[in-house]
Amino acid sequence: MNLYIRYILVALLLIFIDLIWISSNFKMYNKTVKDIQGFDPKINITYAIIAYSFVIISLFYLAIPFTMQNIDKNDKSIDLAYKAIRYGGLVGLSVYGIYNFTCMSFFAKYPLSTAIIDTMWGTFLYSFLVFVFLLLTK
Repeated sequence: MNLYIRYILVALLLIFIDLIWISSNFKMYNKTVKDIQGFDPKINITYAIIAYSFVIISLFYLAIPFTMQNIDKNDKSIDLAYKAIRYGGLVGLSVYGIYNFTCMSFFAKYPLSTAIIDTMWGTFLYSFLVFVFLLLTK
């Protein structure tokens, strides 16, 4: 499969899966934002696009290359899954962890539970997307 098509598929999958996650956990995120700013969140689509652009950049320029440099041509699917978690997941853990724990350092009402859940989500998301990319590469 063409490299650009793989990247496009992974980017679309990222947005699709993350929107499902956010909508499934809307109550938690809505409560967190409302507790911090005193009113329900209103999404600014411009900034949401910029945020997703940074996530895609970190996925394409950090997580995937970091994982790819540790792949052996004889790796089986289970090895790829392990390496996607180990390397891609580490990038997701870092990116989402930086965001969430920076929020905790600034906002007194930012719940630890939200920080942990969202950081674990980022770890899973990056692991999964890197694994999908690796499977599309085979």
